[in-house]
Amino acid sequence: MQGEEAGADGEASASYPEDPAKIIDDSGYTNQQIFGVHRTTFYWKKMPSRTFIAREEMSMPSFKAAKNRLNLLSGTNAVDDFNLKPMLICHSKIPGALKNYATSILSMLYKCNNKAWMTAYLFTARYTEYFKPTLENFHSEQKILFKLLVLIDNALSHPRALMEMYKEMKVVFMLLTQYPLCN
Repeated sequence: MQGEEAGADGEASASYPEDPAKIIDDSGYTNQQIFGVHRTTFYWKKMPSRTFIAREEMSMPSFKAAKNRLNLLSGTNAVDDFNLKPMLICHSKIPGALKNYATSILSMLYKCNNKAWMTAYLFTARYTEYFKPTLENFHSEQKILFKLLVLIDNALSHPRALMEMYKEMKVVFMLLTQYPLCN
């Protein structure tokens, strides 16, 4: 086995949260009350590691691989009738392509930090300042009881404190290798 499968800890995944279907059945969540939130990283200047050019570059003195990246946080409910406004994280306050535009007019939330990583602070701020109020409004407009099941991967930038923040929002941290999104 290679890659993520080789690094998977079978005992840890066996002791991880119960099956999401059981949680949904026991608590009576509807598909409009189930949200998945996912972060994706784009390395937009990184060369593939298995090309002749990359190996040649690596043998050069003072070689340092480009790690220019963007992080995008997105989320939707199980019905896909409500998508959260994506959050883009870059390393610069004002990217060159947007220097003549206000970031407030973008169709996404724009944040920055020096490494372009999702941090626990950014994720928690997003969760409390945008996610909860937006979903409360959506559920009141749809005349749906405001209780949510939020499925998040178990990245370090997703703090465990989210589980206790709001009683009407149940957060379940998932091992991606335990519950693959595709079969």
